[in-house]
Amino acid sequence: GADYSKEIELAYEDLQHWEINLEPELEASLRFLKGRYYYARHDIEKALYFYKKSLRFWQYASRSPIAPNNGEENKKKIAIALRRGAVLFHIGLCYRHQAEQHRRNRNINWENARDNFQECIDIFRGARQKDLVGKFINQLGEVLRQTGEWQALESTAIAARDLHQTQSEFSVQLAQDYGFLAEVAIEQSQWEEAKERAKVALEILDKAPTNDDSRLSFVKPQHKGLYLCLLARAEEQLGNREGAIESLETARSQTDPQLDPPLYLNILEFLRNLYF
Repeated sequence: GADYSKEIELAYEDLQHWEINLEPELEASLRFLKGRYYYARHDIEKALYFYKKSLRFWQYASRSPIAPNNGEENKKKIAIALRRGAVLFHIGLCYRHQAEQHRRNRNINWENARDNFQECIDIFRGARQKDLVGKFINQLGEVLRQTGEWQALESTAIAARDLHQTQSEFSVQLAQDYGFLAEVAIEQSQWEEAKERAKVALEILDKAPTNDDSRLSFVKPQHKGLYLCLLARAEEQLGNREGAIESLETARSQTDPQLDPPLYLNILEFLRNLYF
């Protein structure tokens, strides 16, 4: 939490005051924690500064490739690679935050987020960490949606689906995979395909357990609103105007306008066009 991060910050300042040098690995870890501290306080510039300082060490430490064996030296290489991937992921979150919050440099921030998430996923794949790939790959998918890279989104969503469909704890992510694929189908004017994929996304999401996870209790309604909106777009193109309106009215009731203003406005605008 923030109090714990503040204690680390004060301890770090004490060490600097007494000119006590830390081991490089510990120094890099502390810089990562400082980055998280500033990210939690929404000071994204400072968070990026410390994340990048941490990343420089892990990049240097992971110069030699991971070998296909389970020796002790290789385990250490994997551990270092995973830390590098974690820092890259958090750097991606910073750029995504900046892209969502500020119109200035919006495109370059989305591209920076994409590149850092992609490198993170590549590292986890190289380290043969399927669970970590499954956990983090959909952040890359979300950014590819924003940048409109539909072919890359399709291949990412298919790879993600193959990972997520084997484990029940990834059911929300699996629904998201089908949501991505529905959106790709819409962009390709494949309306029947889009309809089926959106319906599968909704079916999976409805069955997904929240497991008292407060974050998921917010995520599920927002995702449901998006998939209903995608379903409505397909229904409208297939000539089922009443079905599209029904999906959109349900989406409007499911979507919190404060959590996702653009989606809520899209739903209202789409409804207005269909009614009038």
